[in-house]
Amino acid sequence: MRWLGLSLLALCPLLLASEPDATDVAARIRDAGIDPEHCYRVRELNFAKEDIRIYLTDGYLAFGEEINGRRHAAVFVAQEDGGDAEILLFPPTRSERLSLARATGAPNLNEHFRLALMLFTDDTAGLLLRQIHSAGGPIQSPEMGHTLRDRWNGVLRNLTSSFHTRLLYDTLSGAPPERGFFYAAISGDTLGNFDVVYDPERREQIVLGRVSYRDNHPFFDIWTSFESRSFRKNARSRTPEPFQLSNYRLDAVLDTELVLKVHTRVRLTPVVDGLRVAAFNLSPRMQLTAAAVDGRPAQFVQRDTVRENLLRGGEGIFLLVFDAPLERGRAYEVEFRNEGTVIQSAGNNVFYVGSRDNWYPNVMAHFAQYDVTFRYPKGLNLVVAGDVAEEREEGDWNVVRRVLSTPVRVLGFNLGDYERVTLNRDPYRIEVYANKKVEPGLRPPAPPPTVVLTPAWPPTVRSGVRTPVQVDLIAPPPPQPNPAARLRELAQEVAAAFEFMASVFGPPPTRTLTVSPIPGAFGQGFPGLVYLSTVAYLHPNLRPAGARGEFQELFYSDILQAHEIAHQWWGNTVASASEQDAWIMEALANYSALLYLEKRRGPKAVETALSEYRKRLLTKVEADRTLESMGPIVWGPRLVSSTAPDAWRAITYEKGSWIMHMLRRRLGDERFLAMLGELVKRHRQSSFSTEQFRALAAEFTPPGDPDPKLESFFDNWVYSTGIPTIKLSHNLRGKAPALRLEIKVTQSGVDDDFSALVPLEVRFRGAKPLTRWVRTDSEPVTLSLAVRQAPQAVLLDPEDSVLAVK
Repeated sequence: MRWLGLSLLALCPLLLASEPDATDVAARIRDAGIDPEHCYRVRELNFAKEDIRIYLTDGYLAFGEEINGRRHAAVFVAQEDGGDAEILLFPPTRSERLSLARATGAPNLNEHFRLALMLFTDDTAGLLLRQIHSAGGPIQSPEMGHTLRDRWNGVLRNLTSSFHTRLLYDTLSGAPPERGFFYAAISGDTLGNFDVVYDPERREQIVLGRVSYRDNHPFFDIWTSFESRSFRKNARSRTPEPFQLSNYRLDAVLDTELVLKVHTRVRLTPVVDGLRVAAFNLSPRMQLTAAAVDGRPAQFVQRDTVRENLLRGGEGIFLLVFDAPLERGRAYEVEFRNEGTVIQSAGNNVFYVGSRDNWYPNVMAHFAQYDVTFRYPKGLNLVVAGDVAEEREEGDWNVVRRVLSTPVRVLGFNLGDYERVTLNRDPYRIEVYANKKVEPGLRPPAPPPTVVLTPAWPPTVRSGVRTPVQVDLIAPPPPQPNPAARLRELAQEVAAAFEFMASVFGPPPTRTLTVSPIPGAFGQGFPGLVYLSTVAYLHPNLRPAGARGEFQELFYSDILQAHEIAHQWWGNTVASASEQDAWIMEALANYSALLYLEKRRGPKAVETALSEYRKRLLTKVEADRTLESMGPIVWGPRLVSSTAPDAWRAITYEKGSWIMHMLRRRLGDERFLAMLGELVKRHRQSSFSTEQFRALAAEFTPPGDPDPKLESFFDNWVYSTGIPTIKLSHNLRGKAPALRLEIKVTQSGVDDDFSALVPLEVRFRGAKPLTRWVRTDSEPVTLSLAVRQAPQAVLLDPEDSVLAVK
């Protein structure tokens, strides 16, 4: 379980004596405040967390109360008269210095402050106390300690609540100090409140940023994030996942009130000695009610946190505490029971499954086999991935059991009142479900009444004049869209896309693909199960206004369903090694959809999609910043910010598609498709990183490629930002057949160190075109070509092979 920073407490009531009482430890961590007897007057107290350097120049430092022999908190307040403290941080790369400068106005952090609240599970307390005692004897100040406790206890406990799960995990697991984390909430003199984190369990150990709000929605805006010095220099390894999960058996009951109860059994095998605690994902909508290990009740802690969830992307976490340390390599039977409401009604027997990937306890990094049984009310249909092992009725209930013998990362399900079409495409089976009725949100609005003025009859007696009378003519309601009307047509389209991708990428994770509707303007692809927007089921003329237009029709009619089908391979057959590598799965899924779009509708449709993507990436977020410039694609969730909440989606899906398109043009179609097939074959049921992807793609570069390892390509397009404006000018000198074609290519709108390989094509009447790849630069690039006749045309990137403005 990777931590990024991790709050209402649920604890198993069955406590076991051989290990620390999780209930007691959790309560003590939650309630711990400032210890007045350990408050000190400090001067020139300095410490470092790798690249982070903190100087407590003059003030008071009060430690938190001791828990299990260790202190996990401290508060520093500067002396009122002349007191001060300072934090320094120098990002090691140009891109991170630029990121910090955009957020703070300076490329390095040099901030004075007068208040800091710190949480830690490393040796921070011991380090500071040793310095205090070695500086000529400690100057204790219990009086100030009581003042600080009265003033800051509430704030400190609130912050502790935000990191409670991580504090508890490190305490119960007995993690060594070198694996512990450090967090400080600092009130800067210039920057105001901000957070700094050092965590050796993160891929990027140092994080600087702050919680911000936009439209009442919280974001954690990261100012800079990077590997710490020791990881950069010595390639220190992070702690591996401490256990593996396999052989899931799920028994789920969905009652008539849409409350889901799940009994999970799974095999847990430690890969380290002495495992004491394990972290699992579980939706905050699901309440864990019981846990057991090999039939013995086990303690657990389930919380809902603020900063941790913001930093981790909103996932819920709970801890399973073992009554004795587990043995490495031995398989343990773990059981959980949880219940909650993860399904909401959208009306008309249309349902929305909210927690699609964490309705049962899991760890998404693990591939496992599944055997699942669902019991649900008659009158509804429930779909779940896997081969049918059993289907039956029991009174007012339907019972279905499905088995997935191929290991997958996650299991999803869907619910509705469906019609179904089944197609057999040997050896695969395609099941497409449609709602029988459209949800109220997709009903077309009733037209306004027509107002008609008609003379009254008979005329009034006094005047003999017929006075006009207003009559409201109520138009008949418009026809309601039928989501099942094009079900068979949709099933044929799904089958065609599925067959195309299986022919290119190899076998999918399951032999049966089920497609079912979900309310909203999105889709999601799980192993053997695709959630498809209800908008995509409607005929284009019956879709809501926001889903019409040339690109929107392409999206809902072609791209969306093909994208989610492609996730059978990208994300469910192979996986990304980390959040920073997850862009590859989305980019490949979306470009796979464009490959199928090209096969179905021709190259012009792909040009339309890519043109729309480029236009969106160039959208202005601020006066001098585009959406694409918010950060490199490898930033992953860090791209989600209060400044540009949509940046992650646009950069990951749309720039990602452009990256794959440019890679295709560099390799050529045959080599590109062969590379994708090899990617699935080599990494089936495993994960890979961005660098592994680059290295594999480089194996398929054609002979003579000027960037054979694709290092420059990835440096510019993957690890950096920028969409260049490229201009071409040329003139012809001399006389035939001894002509010289002088060409100049200029680049602007990007950093000076940005460069791209751009194809240049010279066309002649009755002769083969001449193609040259030109590497752009901050200075104009010139090219002189000897030609025998005047060119018919000189074209820069005629096939739109490069993400640029031309």
